Order: sequence, then C-alpha cells, then structure tokens
Amino acid sequence: MRVKSIWLIIALIVSVSFKNREKGADSVYAMAIMQHMEKFPTETLYVWKCDDIELPSKLGQHKIINIENFDAVMKGRKSLSVLKLFPIELNKGNFDVGIIDYQVEKKSTGINLLNGGSEVFTFSYNADQDKYQIIDRKKFSM
Repeated sequence: MRVKSIWLIIALIVSVSFKNREKGADSVYAMAIMQHMEKFPTETLYVWKCDDIELPSKLGQHKIINIENFDAVMKGRKSLSVLKLFPIELNKGNFDVGIIDYQVEKKSTGINLLNGGSEVFTFSYNADQDKYQIIDRKKFSM
C-alpha cells in the first residue's frame, strides 16, 4: 500500500509539471508568483532561470524575463530585483513551491546577491473543481 502511495505522489508531480507547461497562467508556479507579487507593482519580472521550471513570457500584466547570465542583464544597471523559483517539493500529501527575492547588485568586485527573504506556497489538488489551490503561505524574512 505504501509503495502505491509513493507512485501516486510521483505521478501527481509529473502531472503538475506537464500541467505547468500546458496551462501557462493556470500553473502552480504562475499562481505562486502572482500571489507573491500582489504588493509589488512592476511591469517586468526578472526570474533566475531554473531548467526544471518553464514559465510563460507573460503573467497577467507582468512580462517575464528569465536570467541565465547576470553580467549580461546588469549592463547599465547598478541593481535589479530577481525572483528565484524552486522546483516542487512534496509536503505531507500536498506540495510546496518556494520563491526567494534577491537584490542583485553590480559592484567593482563583481555581482553580489542579497537575499531579501522567501515565501513558500503549499498547494493541494481539489478533484471536485479539477484545480490546484493554495492552502498555506509562509513568509520568511532575512
């Protein structure tokens, strides 16, 4: 029975990953980002590229720019706010999506990353409504 539960959870994670790519703004990552950014009005979101997470080029009014090379994007800038998303983690039958806020600063010695805190969103799947829901939100400050 325990093995079946583990396989069911793995299947759920794979399903979530594919739903993320298929549904764009309806994905759990998009939901977490929109909730996270609700108090930060900005037109452009800079996201530290994660190969495991595929985001649309736009969420609501926010244009999304994936950053792979900080040196290239920092040209002409002294600082930049960047989000780092973490792949889904299992959490007691539900799953978590983590977001860290970074302030990226260009210094004479190179690029500095300042951790501005993080937020973890816990999701569950509502089978009756066939959608994912945020059931918990935890903020961690630095």
